[in-house]
Amino acid sequence: MRKLLMLALLVVPVVAMAQMKIVESSERKTPQWVGSTSKDVFVVTASAPSIDEAKELALQEVKKQIIEAIALHVTSETNITMSQTTTQGDNVDLNQQLESKFETHAAKLPFVKGISLSKVNRYYWEKARNKKTKEEIYGYTIEYPFSETDLRKLTMEFDKIDASMVDKLVNIEQVARNFKTTEQLDDALMHVSVLENYFFDEVRLTRTKAAAQFARKQFSYIKPVVAFNSSSQAVIVIAVGEKIITSTQRPSIKSNCATQVSIKHQNGRVLVDFDNSGCVDSEENFIEAVYRFGGNLAKDKAYFNINENRLDVKIDGKLDVMVVDSARAKVTFKMTSNSTPFEIVSCYLTLPEMADPLTSNTVVDAGAGSVHTIELPLVCSPMMQEKPVSGINMASGYVVVRNKINGVMQTIDIVNAYNLKLFKPQVSAPVQAVD
Repeated sequence: MRKLLMLALLVVPVVAMAQMKIVESSERKTPQWVGSTSKDVFVVTASAPSIDEAKELALQEVKKQIIEAIALHVTSETNITMSQTTTQGDNVDLNQQLESKFETHAAKLPFVKGISLSKVNRYYWEKARNKKTKEEIYGYTIEYPFSETDLRKLTMEFDKIDASMVDKLVNIEQVARNFKTTEQLDDALMHVSVLENYFFDEVRLTRTKAAAQFARKQFSYIKPVVAFNSSSQAVIVIAVGEKIITSTQRPSIKSNCATQVSIKHQNGRVLVDFDNSGCVDSEENFIEAVYRFGGNLAKDKAYFNINENRLDVKIDGKLDVMVVDSARAKVTFKMTSNSTPFEIVSCYLTLPEMADPLTSNTVVDAGAGSVHTIELPLVCSPMMQEKPVSGINMASGYVVVRNKINGVMQTIDIVNAYNLKLFKPQVSAPVQAVD
């Protein structure tokens, strides 16, 4: 740690200039402490055409000295990481570069802004006049307290701020991989400019840019899926690959014939009610949902029959849910239909034990006949809640099915009892030592 024996900064000392004459000063004689060195203080002098400017320059120099003291701690810690990928010779230059960058960034931090002239121990100023040119200049000297205790305190304060910035970076990385709503992505990306402006080392700056790029890329994978509950109500589900997510964003709805469109969010999906009186059976009637996620357009169009839904299907009996591990599960259930061929397009399932929904965006064919056993792979969360002690636990959610004859999609609500089985990896018994 740099010793806190603060050297006085004498910026062109006025008294040492033979061509200058002291014409005014705050004391009759220059105090002995001016130009001296003492433990636990900074003594700095600055010169300027006005006394106010000289004061400000002296204060700025104090800030610089304090920042440099903290920078030694910060850049030394950061350089430990850097040394894993650079040579020892490079580390010397690297440390100087980091210190320079840190000083630039640290000037914006709260503890630096708290440095003020009100905390000065004592001051001395003098005004000198050039004997030839008659130009006048002020010299302003201050003694500013700064002990080892102050250094530790400010270093701890900086470390706290620094740790919070790293937490924001980690959050962006985690959200980009595990976001459940589009708003989580938006909120995480709001911190990117703050982090890019703050980080003074290339390692974390590069990591921030990579995390931001990866997070923004996720917007291009978000797709809406339009299905129908009836010929006058469409349902929109938002998916990323096999995972169903949610968004509070209202879609733009287009149609060739539907009017009086109303939109509402319900249980993780969007319900679009519309008037189909202007639609005719001889045309291809459709509802198209258009979103903009992170500047990317995402849309889906589905067609509907204004006379009837040819597919009549429902879920019968209990669901069997098996959690395989922290990321995978599967659900098995029976469905009955009017023998119209169909397939499962997606599933959104919530259980009292699970903090987050189980979702699937995998297409599964229901097979032939009127009774179907459906098995769907699910994406799950490791976060489990305690099961309620009493009461009947019901699974809730929905599945989206597609009529394989006319392509019409519709949603089937889930309000069913269920069985849940958790599979945990077996831990081998410890091997006992043999005497």
